[in-house]
Amino acid sequence: MDGLRHEKNNLTDEIGAKKQAGEDASDVIERVAELNSTIDDFEEQEAILRSERNDLRYEIGNLVHESVSEGANEVH
Repeated sequence: MDGLRHEKNNLTDEIGAKKQAGEDASDVIERVAELNSTIDDFEEQEAILRSERNDLRYEIGNLVHESVSEGANEVH
């Protein structure tokens, strides 16, 4: 995702340069819009996966090394 953001930033600079030069920047603007959409999709997917991962982490108990003795209140 960082690569996409980097590309977007470079293209944004290119848009500014083209507009200052009086050139048409519509193709670059379209590409930035595509990148924005792709980045948004990836961020949404990342949030979903992060949530699923966290849910699973809370279901799994801590693994204790075999050298750790059991406490008096341990349930067997």
